[in-house]
Amino acid sequence: EMKVVAVPKPQWGNFYRGDAYIVYSCLEIKGRLEQHVHFWLGSGCSQDESTVAAFKTVELDDLCGGAPVQHREVEGNESLAFLAYFKKGIKYNEGGVKSGLSHVDRDSHEPKLYQVKGKRSPRCRQVPMEWSSFNSGDVFINDQGPADIRLERHRAGANDLKAMEVARSLRDERSSAELLVLEEGEESTLEGEQKEVC
Repeated sequence: EMKVVAVPKPQWGNFYRGDAYIVYSCLEIKGRLEQHVHFWLGSGCSQDESTVAAFKTVELDDLCGGAPVQHREVEGNESLAFLAYFKKGIKYNEGGVKSGLSHVDRDSHEPKLYQVKGKRSPRCRQVPMEWSSFNSGDVFINDQGPADIRLERHRAGANDLKAMEVARSLRDERSSAELLVLEEGEESTLEGEQKEVC
């Protein structure tokens, strides 16, 4: 049962590895429309999903009179043009909608740990929620759900600012969330529930 479903605007930039997406962009430049259609393939999307995304991209191109430029995007190797659409970065989440992978309820707030990479366009890759996922060379966002988001910096670097923007964006999506910034080694200063990773 493969069909195209619109992604709500607050979810733009959230990609599930078991899915494929179509992104349409239309800008007016000097009185002329510049149109682009990208189809994005998650590392866990099925061959059927990949094929449907490609066909639907061609259909959209035809509906627009053949004007759009078509682009194929693959998880982790996206073009700069594609990444530029998502000013607050993109997040790669585990699972997919009704796929052979674990089904994901997009409204649930189970704890997630993201490793943040990228200076201009941050890429947040979901990693296992365990201490062994941390390292001294990266910045991590520990999303504990509706009330607690932690930015854990394991080095000072150029992508710290972008990681902070992503963490603030997550916090702003949830009016009750608190943002806690930790430097490497400060984990031991946490108390009670704050100290738990999983």
